Amino acid sequence: MLKMTKSMLAVGVASAVFAGSSNGAELYNNPDVGAVDLGVSYSAFILQGKDTNTVEDGASRLWLIFSKDLGDGWTGFARSEWGVVLTNNVGGVEFVRNTGGNSLRPAGADGESFFIRKGFVGIKKDGVGELTLGKQWGLSYDIGGVTDNFYVFGGKASGTYNFGIDGGISGTGRAEQALQYDVEILGGLDLGVQFQFTDETIYIVDDDTGDIIEDTDLAYDNSFAVKVGYTFDFGLMIGAVYNKANLKIIDDAGVLPSLDVSDTLLTFGASYGSLANKGLYAALVLTTMEYHEINDLNSIMADAMGAELMVKYNFENNWGVHGGFNYLSDESSGPLNQYELTHIYLGTDYQFTKGFSAYIEGVLDSTKGADGSDIGEDQIGLGFRMDF
Repeated sequence: MLKMTKSMLAVGVASAVFAGSSNGAELYNNPDVGAVDLGVSYSAFILQGKDTNTVEDGASRLWLIFSKDLGDGWTGFARSEWGVVLTNNVGGVEFVRNTGGNSLRPAGADGESFFIRKGFVGIKKDGVGELTLGKQWGLSYDIGGVTDNFYVFGGKASGTYNFGIDGGISGTGRAEQALQYDVEILGGLDLGVQFQFTDETIYIVDDDTGDIIEDTDLAYDNSFAVKVGYTFDFGLMIGAVYNKANLKIIDDAGVLPSLDVSDTLLTFGASYGSLANKGLYAALVLTTMEYHEINDLNSIMADAMGAELMVKYNFENNWGVHGGFNYLSDESSGPLNQYELTHIYLGTDYQFTKGFSAYIEGVLDSTKGADGSDIGEDQIGLGFRMDF
């Protein structure tokens, strides 16, 4: 079996955002100079399963936000965000079975305990919109990320974090080298466009030797995305986004069939409520994709579809319950195109105070591999999360 890995790049493990991250603490504010804010989100959990016994990170990170008043309603701003590994220094680019997508690392972070998650600079004005440049959430995440809010699992079927990394090279996750314009108009209409200026190579690694196979690689070229969404006054958001990247398989060694295709992801999403408030939050994402995601054999699926559901209820006594599912199916033809990821999630959490929670979350996993065999593993995670 072959494995795909990006040149000097890699991955990590775990989950997303619950009850909303803190806005952080103001470190500095001078009207003549600008302001600096610090934010921290740390999470770790015990993960248990039939073949699993480990302690993992839950997308732990810290960030600095810089802002400066430019006059006439304009604001200049920048953000630097780093992932922090609390539990170990072990990484690797591989098929990630269960744990959530939001802590998957960008390429280049294998084995590092401190790595770049986001870094961008921009300018904005109410009614005009904002223009940003750098590594940032792609427009696909604005719509597809509404279900990526589990503590331990999730984010496996939306196409956000494709190829086992953070979605940076395709532009659907934390998009690298991206220029993005986003504007909210007419009370609730959200429009966005994104261009990604990237020229990246994913090399093929032989599982038996661990060596890069010469003269065989995947090349990513520029991508673009367009988004439209609308948020109603009563808390309902609906939206759609289309992302397209150029993908080539260049094979002079006869290992893989050569390809020159479009990596596409079409996402529809809807959400209701807020995770930060008491009461109901519900979100649904539906996706269709071509040459965008891999199966358990690390083979690219020519055609696939996905669905994600997330429902949470926060009670007045600071307890919360949540559940949902991820479903990703290979719709390509062929004997090794039977991959079908099926996850059902259930969990509960308790918020001791704003910014500190304990949680327990499990997955019922009935996934089938590309050859039709059962490869699922039920797992349960128990941990803590602190936001500052």
